[in-house]
Amino acid sequence: MSGRFLILCGCLVPATSAQALWSLQSLTPVAQSNLELHTALSAAGDVYIGGPPGAFNWPLPTNTIGDTSSEELLVSKLDASGNPLYATAIGGTSAGSLTLDVAGDLYVYGCAEAKGFATTSGAFNGSAYVNSGDFVCKLSAADGSIVFCSFPGTGGFENGGLTADSMGNVYFAESPLLNSPSPTQGALALGMQLVQVTKLGPMGAIVYRAQFSGATGTASPTSIAVDAQGDVWVAGYTTPGFPTTANAVLPSSPQSPAGFLAELNPSGSALSYSTFTDGRGVYAQIAVDSIGAIYETDVTAAGVGILRKYSRGGTSIRGRNRDIYRTLLCSDLPESPDCHSIKQCRK
Repeated sequence: MSGRFLILCGCLVPATSAQALWSLQSLTPVAQSNLELHTALSAAGDVYIGGPPGAFNWPLPTNTIGDTSSEELLVSKLDASGNPLYATAIGGTSAGSLTLDVAGDLYVYGCAEAKGFATTSGAFNGSAYVNSGDFVCKLSAADGSIVFCSFPGTGGFENGGLTADSMGNVYFAESPLLNSPSPTQGALALGMQLVQVTKLGPMGAIVYRAQFSGATGTASPTSIAVDAQGDVWVAGYTTPGFPTTANAVLPSSPQSPAGFLAELNPSGSALSYSTFTDGRGVYAQIAVDSIGAIYETDVTAAGVGILRKYSRGGTSIRGRNRDIYRTLLCSDLPESPDCHSIKQCRK
């Protein structure tokens, strides 16, 4: 059967006249610029959506935590046919990004007001540090019930993203505020400490809070990932002077801002690896595969998109430590020996 293509959220979705896009029928037009919707998709085709009351046609909440009278974030799970399975209401906030772990539990990450947000037993409550700041809530895969809600007392920028490992630990990276809590005992505290990585345990307690950057200049994270051994990878942008390790692909960089890629050891006490990258770092995003290889996308100062793959453990491939390949994505630039529409460039 011949098909049409509908452009939905930037993806090409094959459709025929017999198919209906239930998600479009469920959405309410949003006129206010301060209303945000976030989504996540499971391997089984279940859709998770989160946002404020006015941004979606929500089912009645089956789980509630915190004071929802002034601010409320609703999170709903829909099956592959668009039928709502649950809705959870979180008070003290109206927006949060959504991340699934391998077990199907959902993590909600955003900024909340301390006075309306509620933490669960055993989870960290950092309301003594900030009136508003980051929160993380974990919802059960089965019914969306609250596993934990934690208020770590950190900045509320959420600029470095969140990830979770197979053991239920949660990691997020951001730029700390001046009144943010200090690094935890034994955790890395290096330079001006402009990149902050926080690890929460399976019930929302603080495992470590590490901070690092150069002794001068600036630094900010844009992405975070964790491998199977518990090493945490952070990408972002910085200026000359950022700390690098002896096996770095690029020990220094003349450009500012410049991208960086850093690896924290499982205890958060040291940088196992750190390098500058040839991107600007402002748009850097990373992912880790099942064998520990790291993939980074970014944009160079010339506006060229790049994909770089790093091996785990400092393995030297084709004479370049850790750096396996670089792909230039330069479809808008003239053809050249170093730049084709999509070309794998080996160094």
